[in-house]
Amino acid sequence: MNEKLIQYLKLNTSLNNDQLQKLTARFERRELQPGRFLLKKGQIADTYFFIEDGYLRSFYINGEKEHTVWIEAPGELTVEIKSLRLQQPTEYNIVAIEPVTYYAIKAVEWDKLISEFETLQEFMLRLWETRFIIAVDGLRAFQTLDAKGRYEYLLKNFPNFEKLPQHQLANILGITQYSLSRIRRQK
Repeated sequence: MNEKLIQYLKLNTSLNNDQLQKLTARFERRELQPGRFLLKKGQIADTYFFIEDGYLRSFYINGEKEHTVWIEAPGELTVEIKSLRLQQPTEYNIVAIEPVTYYAIKAVEWDKLISEFETLQEFMLRLWETRFIIAVDGLRAFQTLDAKGRYEYLLKNFPNFEKLPQHQLANILGITQYSLSRIRRQK
């Protein structure tokens, strides 16, 4: 039932099979239909999510325009970390862009497991280090590359983004759909 979650943890931790079973039994399997929200602006995040199948889009609204910030893909453990750690309402919406199957665990429960299993502490440290590196590298790329370079950077490092509708991919790149079409024709 939670084989992808178990495989993810096997790859990223040194938990034995009994520990893996104990840990994954605390996750609750859920499904989310396209257009349904995992988290809405104004809520306070209190749950970690492991995405088994499907894609989620994180975005904020400025005026009347949506700005896509990130796409969460299958095989990722995610949380709206700022809201969770600061216990403040999130500025983001997280919505399913296709049917999503995921596992959820309350942060309070996850934190207890982290204190119980030392290998989870190491895993979380590596997870957030990796996320920080991705954020810094992405910021640098988006500050220094032209639109074509940003597009190539995004697809090289995050090939799943190619599955996005053109208007959402253009939004992430900070360009118009017309410009994105032109860049794709140049490939």
